[in-house]
Amino acid sequence: MSAQPLTLDTPRRGGKAIAAALAKRDAAAPAAAYELLAIAELASLSDLQRAQVVRLRAQMEFVRSRGGDTGAPQIGETAPQLLNAAGQLESLDDYSARESYLEALAAAMYAGRLGDADAVARVAECARTAADRLPESPRPVDFLLKGMAERFAGGVNAGSGPLRVALERMCEQARKNELQIRRWMVPGFPILQESAAHELWDDSIVLQLSTAAVRHARDAGALAVLPQALIYRAGVHLLAGEFTTAATLIDEANSIAAATDHYAPVRYHWLLLTAWRGNAADAIPLIEAATADGTARGEGRVLGLTGYASAVLYNGLCRYEEAVAAAREACEYEDPGFYNWCLFELIEAATRAGDRKTATWALRRLEERASASGTDWGLGALSNAQALLADDELADSLYTEAIERLERTRIVVHLARTHLH
Repeated sequence: MSAQPLTLDTPRRGGKAIAAALAKRDAAAPAAAYELLAIAELASLSDLQRAQVVRLRAQMEFVRSRGGDTGAPQIGETAPQLLNAAGQLESLDDYSARESYLEALAAAMYAGRLGDADAVARVAECARTAADRLPESPRPVDFLLKGMAERFAGGVNAGSGPLRVALERMCEQARKNELQIRRWMVPGFPILQESAAHELWDDSIVLQLSTAAVRHARDAGALAVLPQALIYRAGVHLLAGEFTTAATLIDEANSIAAATDHYAPVRYHWLLLTAWRGNAADAIPLIEAATADGTARGEGRVLGLTGYASAVLYNGLCRYEEAVAAAREACEYEDPGFYNWCLFELIEAATRAGDRKTATWALRRLEERASASGTDWGLGALSNAQALLADDELADSLYTEAIERLERTRIVVHLARTHLH
């Protein structure tokens, strides 16, 4: 795509350039997309078009920051850009404004412990103001925004109602194969859906949404989002103990990323897969490299994940003191989506290491989060954790309950560990 005028009519030229930039972004051609945005900014734009340019540029800067491009901003710096886009869109395009608030939340979540201390809460408070104004016929995005904003602004069990409504309606859209599902395929959305489903301890929702994300990304030829959709799906197979399938999907995602030069090699689930396989010689160098990379880019969520992966690895190798140290560090910041798992690793490691005080502290926090889930995954994981600290007679009944519950889920890795316990 050259920088020649698309049409002599400058208002139409601006609109065509924005649409073309979006298409190039989705096709993983960022250089062309930036060129087209520059063309659009030279045209006479409406207020809505100017807001669309701000949002698209902010989305692309978020992708650059995650990809580690030279000169890219720190991930935490993209959250205010996306928040600004949301504010500009509010009176012009309600749907896009709500999506932009969610994208700003995702950026703040990725920055995590390396971002501003109150960044997530600040974005959530802005989003909550918008989320409280539900339209007459609320859509999944409305409930997702309301639930995420309440969760971050209101505490550990806040927002679960609207989050469940949002995800169940998204599942319904996926079953009907509605084209509206393609609106989820913007930077940051999978982390919100995946984290919300994990906070609800609902493996069925994760399975349905990850399947839909991959199918629609393939159908649309959306190379910019297909890698993250594949990784989303790989996470389902990982929890199901289907490590070979997970590895195949991760390899495909990395191949697409390398071919398009649009994303850095995918980190998250590859780290977890290597840790669950228990090969320290493979896992430790990956964990160390990911820690250094995440620190350089300001992606604090990676540090939470490397702590969790290290704890899984060391617990599996019976290196409990090292597992305690890794899990405790991971638990210093609450990364939505896998913080509960960090607590479980800390309970097991501390119990085995004879640190009952730390294990009891972590169990209280897990009980607060899992007991309200009402799902076999959440209650099964909780029974397993409680059994680790119980006397023999009570432990036996708790382990039995955990096994019975986890057998009704796809969470095979935790079912297997419960049998081992």
